[in-house]
Amino acid sequence: MSTTSSSVMEVTKSIIESATKASVTLSTLDAVQRRLSEVVENKKIFLVLDDMWVENHNYWDELKLPFAYAGTESKILVTTQSTMVSSIVATTGAYNLAPLSDEECWEIIMQKALSSRNLCGMENLEGIGKEIAKKCYGVPLVAKILGCVLRQRLKEKQWHEVLEGEIWELAQVKTEVFPTLKLGFDRLSPHLRRCFLYCSIFHSNYEFQKDNLVQMWVAEGLVVQEKRRAIWEVGKDYFDDLLGRSFFYASDLVGYRQQYKMHGLLHKLAELISSDLCFRVEDTSMEMKLLGKHRGARHSSLTCSDFFQPLSLEPFRRFKRLRTFMSDGLEGEMVDSGFFKKLKRLRTLHFRGLDMRFIPDAIEHLIHLRYLDASYSKIVELPRGIANIIGLQTIKLRGCKNLRRLPKNMKKLIELQHLELGSDTQFMFMPPEFEKLKQLETFDVFVVGDKQGSSIAELENLNNIKGDLSIIGLENVSKKEEAETAKLSGKLHLENLQLRWNQESDSQLQLEVLNSLQPHMGLKRLTIENYGHLGFSNWLADPLFSTLIELMLKDCRNCAYLPLLGQLPALEILLISGMHELVEIDSTFCGFGGSRGFMSLKSLELNDMPKLERWEGLQSTYMPFLLKLVIEGCPLLKVLPLLQSLSSLETLKFAGCTHLQSLPEGPLPNTVKYFEIKQCDLLKESCSEDGSDWMKIRHIPRIVIDGQLKRDV
Repeated sequence: MSTTSSSVMEVTKSIIESATKASVTLSTLDAVQRRLSEVVENKKIFLVLDDMWVENHNYWDELKLPFAYAGTESKILVTTQSTMVSSIVATTGAYNLAPLSDEECWEIIMQKALSSRNLCGMENLEGIGKEIAKKCYGVPLVAKILGCVLRQRLKEKQWHEVLEGEIWELAQVKTEVFPTLKLGFDRLSPHLRRCFLYCSIFHSNYEFQKDNLVQMWVAEGLVVQEKRRAIWEVGKDYFDDLLGRSFFYASDLVGYRQQYKMHGLLHKLAELISSDLCFRVEDTSMEMKLLGKHRGARHSSLTCSDFFQPLSLEPFRRFKRLRTFMSDGLEGEMVDSGFFKKLKRLRTLHFRGLDMRFIPDAIEHLIHLRYLDASYSKIVELPRGIANIIGLQTIKLRGCKNLRRLPKNMKKLIELQHLELGSDTQFMFMPPEFEKLKQLETFDVFVVGDKQGSSIAELENLNNIKGDLSIIGLENVSKKEEAETAKLSGKLHLENLQLRWNQESDSQLQLEVLNSLQPHMGLKRLTIENYGHLGFSNWLADPLFSTLIELMLKDCRNCAYLPLLGQLPALEILLISGMHELVEIDSTFCGFGGSRGFMSLKSLELNDMPKLERWEGLQSTYMPFLLKLVIEGCPLLKVLPLLQSLSSLETLKFAGCTHLQSLPEGPLPNTVKYFEIKQCDLLKESCSEDGSDWMKIRHIPRIVIDGQLKRDV
């Protein structure tokens, strides 16, 4: 049965009527529930409650009472767009339905449009039909409707008309699809509706990050401030609410950052509802339609590509109430002073990939500007006037390889809360008196200056920093007291920390600096790069780092000793690269005695260690959950520990280990699914089909040697 009713009484009556095929005239909930109890008593039932939205525990507690009398093995299937509903009713994990593929949509269309037909002479329809299937956005109902429409139009010209037309113009879509989607939208609170409609300025396949979108919402005033809560946290709740109601969905992971998209049909819905307030320009035809757009439009985007570049930005200037201008890949010197002088109400300016060296000084006329993203652009400097926009909250400058510094008067931006530079920044120092930007929450890179630049001590009072922080240029720290002043241990909201030296400096001072830069114990990810002492600080292996899941030690070329990293209880990913003085890895690597070492580790990579000869001391209880082991660029390595106890290992790879003659004694785990050898001639010989190690690897389904697939089962 299908219902969106919020009344337990009505739903219970509907269940009885569906089961008995008789109307129910009872007038009280108690009587109706007793009747349902009688209907289901000792019977094995299967009930489907479709498209349920009620997010109330009491509702569900009341609704399910009669089913306590049903027979064993009875099942109730609930479908919903709300994760809150699924969390209330589920007795097992929820099953998330993914959109259908284009091929699956085409199969539905073909079944409806062409079943039981003589296809002779209709071969050309298949290619057109597969393109039409892409307009279904993975929704089976749309595929079914399009199939029914095409069944009545079997000429090639008619199919082309459907392909080139807008599916929303089809009467069946208007009556069957749109009302269902609109119903979910109408259930949203007013503030969630505004935030959802704002997303129509993104193109339909646009990927976005949660934090970026929330920052744009806040800049536009779409998030309502709540007492005793940071407005960014309120905005994140808005996002989670829309995600939980399936208006957004998780797409890809980029690194450890989750990306999201809007469902295609919901994006279309947002476009239709917000057409007077929001618009996009993606091609010449859309550019021409700008002339007919409502002059009161507030939010816009311009998507440039190899196939489309606007002749000018002149058409946008007529929208004097514009608050959002978003552009990707804009070429040429199109952004002039007149653009900013005409659009003085802009609050969000997104200029990613801007092909300009300078942003006009007139940007300071944008006194309402709250969000500026010029990432991956060719700018060489920011205008000084930017610091006069004292309400500016967010500046993003990732991937600006020509940008060498920030304006000296940045200290005036006392409302700045998000500054993103990217770890590949070319900055040599930070602007003076940087410590005055005490509102900073997102601040991903701090460059320690030399004598003319900012000291690491500028970080002392920036205790609101959250998420990522890379401290670059640590060779410019002249004494350990400076590092202590940074007070990293007090920055309790940091999750990911990178400590990087760019040049060689006194190794003893480097150790003292590292000792002084101990972060708080709740850190999740840590990278140490170009560190130059023989050994590491003791804090690095402190088991009190109970949430550290990823550790990378890169290009620490003078290090000859590894910390007792096996003691880190939550560590899942470990990369050790470029330790040119490391000769041996022994049992202390896994911890100081005992039977527990690397109890959470899933991935271990060792590479670029030209002096490493031996790895020993891996006890049978160590690394019980290791899935991936990669050893590369260790030409002198001759001895490996026993690997047979790695009971979860799935991937094993050796590359550039020219002195490694054979695999360790004993069999490899039966769990290994992928085995690769590259530029290891001696090991390659022993692992050949007539070699001494073949019996150890013959059970592995996929074997690759020097790029050639030797086994694929």
